[in-house]
Amino acid sequence: MNKVIESDACYFEFVVRPSRAMYVENDPALRGIVSSMLDKHPDIELVASVGTAAEALALPQLPALDVALLDIGLGSDSINGVELGLALRDKYFDMGIVLFSQHVVPDFLESLPEDFRWGWSFLEKKSDLDIAFLVDVLRSTARGLNIVDPSVLQ
Repeated sequence: MNKVIESDACYFEFVVRPSRAMYVENDPALRGIVSSMLDKHPDIELVASVGTAAEALALPQLPALDVALLDIGLGSDSINGVELGLALRDKYFDMGIVLFSQHVVPDFLESLPEDFRWGWSFLEKKSDLDIAFLVDVLRSTARGLNIVDPSVLQ
C-alpha cells in the first residue's frame, strides 16, 4: 500500500508493507481455513502456519515476524499459547502476540509480567469471524496496542 504525504516544501511517497505473521493452531482444518484467508489478504504476509509450539519456536523466520496469532490450547503434550507467547516475547521483545481461543480469558493481561503487557491481544474463535477485523487486530497488536474481543468484555 502506498501512502503519499504532501507539504509545502516536500513530497514523500512511502510503502507500508504488510505485517509479517505466524499462525500456530493445532486443529489442522481451522489452521487451513484461517491461513488461507490471511494469505490472501494484502495487509498480511503469512510467513508460517504451524501446528505446535515446538514447530513455532524452531522457525528460522522468527526474528523477522511482527505478530504471532496463537491458539491457547495447543494440545496436552505442548506448552499452551500463553506460554508460547511469553517465550516468543522473551526472545523477540517487540513481537505482537494475539491469543485466539474459544476459551474466554477476559483478564489475561493481568496474568502477564508487567513489562510484557503491551502488544498482547485476545480474540474469541467463532464461526462469524470477520477477516478484516482479524487483520486489523494483528496489525494493531504488531504496533504495540492491546485489543480484547468485544464479545469477551460483555
